[in-house]
Amino acid sequence: RPLLNAIAVGHIGVGRRPRKRMQPSAAAKSCSGGNNVDGDNATASPRSGSPGGNIAPPQPPLRPPTAPSKPSKPKAPSTSQHKGGSTETWEMVRVPKGANLDEWLALNTLEIFEELTMLTGALRGICTCERCPRMCAGKRLYSWGEGEKAKEPVRLSAPQYFEHCLEWVQEQLLDKSLFPVARGRPFPQHFRRNIRTIFKRLFRLYAHTYHSHFKDLAEAGADVQLNYAFKHFTYFAKEFRLIEDDTFEPLKEMVGLLMQQKVMAEAEGTTCQPCKF
Repeated sequence: RPLLNAIAVGHIGVGRRPRKRMQPSAAAKSCSGGNNVDGDNATASPRSGSPGGNIAPPQPPLRPPTAPSKPSKPKAPSTSQHKGGSTETWEMVRVPKGANLDEWLALNTLEIFEELTMLTGALRGICTCERCPRMCAGKRLYSWGEGEKAKEPVRLSAPQYFEHCLEWVQEQLLDKSLFPVARGRPFPQHFRRNIRTIFKRLFRLYAHTYHSHFKDLAEAGADVQLNYAFKHFTYFAKEFRLIEDDTFEPLKEMVGLLMQQKVMAEAEGTTCQPCKF
């Protein structure tokens, strides 16, 4: 299976071997997670949060932020700072002619996971249990649950949620029954449903990062990477309807501007200019 053999030979940095059940990092152990049921919506939430340390980024973490300065607002990355412009970003997520759709979904899910894992390395020491005692995006609170394994959602701090989420996604990616690498082995019937769950949970990491830590990443010079990774994530999720519109709610303005860019560029047949968020 050409697109997925890279997993077997270790070319895709999602981990080199399956992991056992996650053991919390030192940072996560210091958090008071709690077992209270907590829905996706709430009326109040604190600002800011820090991913744990069990998931090593495939590339060295970005440099830590410098001393605080005036607030920064999110904006789309310049087309000159990445290979390809905005138009190419949304064009490149389309299924190549003759490619298998499930293989294309699997390959891009791996790449999107890598991009986000690298960015979370820049949040270490920034997103902490003290700053982010709850996993939130503005007024929306998120609780952790693993489907059939979870009797009820668990309230976690942001760094605990990051660690649980990245660990869980990595386990899915390394599961050969879900992401088969053997030639001729079909994808399971529930494959696309699992992909949607992966994207929904990864979006929550982006939502928390933008709401609580964009200024920190901008001061560290990592905002361009963050914006470009989210643009890739959004265009791919929209292209294959992997995320419901209500899930995008915490970042609906940013998503709306990105999709507006895409529509305008398609209509004009030119590379669209980066929009400011």
